Amino acid sequence: RDPEPRRAPDAKEKASNEKKKIMIRWREGKQEKRKVRRKRSHREREKKKKRRTPRSRKPE
Repeated sequence: RDPEPRRAPDAKEKASNEKKKIMIRWREGKQEKRKVRRKRSHREREKKKKRRTPRSRKPE
């Protein structure tokens, strides 16, 4: 199947392989982030708004 004998990759090849690996890992990370981002419910947004207004300014 493999006519040419297995040889050690030279420096250039090694570097490109490393880059490929890093790229793949980085892309996976991006996908993870994309999965994490989700639509917030109306209630959650309202809660956030309430948190933002300090108590001193809140009308009684």
